[in-house]
Amino acid sequence: MLSENHRWNVLNEFVKKKTLLSHQVDTFDEFINDGITRVINECDINLKTKEFSCKYSFDEAYIPNPCIIKEDRSVRVMYPNEARQSDLTYSSPLFVNIKEEIVNDVGETEVNIHKRVITGNIPIMLRSSKCNLS
Repeated sequence: MLSENHRWNVLNEFVKKKTLLSHQVDTFDEFINDGITRVINECDINLKTKEFSCKYSFDEAYIPNPCIIKEDRSVRVMYPNEARQSDLTYSSPLFVNIKEEIVNDVGETEVNIHKRVITGNIPIMLRSSKCNLS
């Protein structure tokens, strides 16, 4: 059994090497870089009627760094302080590819692939791999 003094020494060494905040940032980065893709790949939607059936499958999640579209439709990088001052959310769009398979009552299949469809916005954590300050 470890003594209380030894436990505190281990904790102090951990905090010196890796801050408590870095654990949260690392977890967020793992979710953004791998977790979202795993969730997206598992979400298939199947619809069936008498006339046809549809299957939607999702893949290749992509999250860019936060940016802002100006009035002249130009795109530029957005920083956290700018978002705060403008009362905006420091976030990025979540793009996914959607594969749509439609089978009609005769059995003919039509496949449509929609590339990089915006499906939502993801708030970006400061100092994460997607933050423009990193």
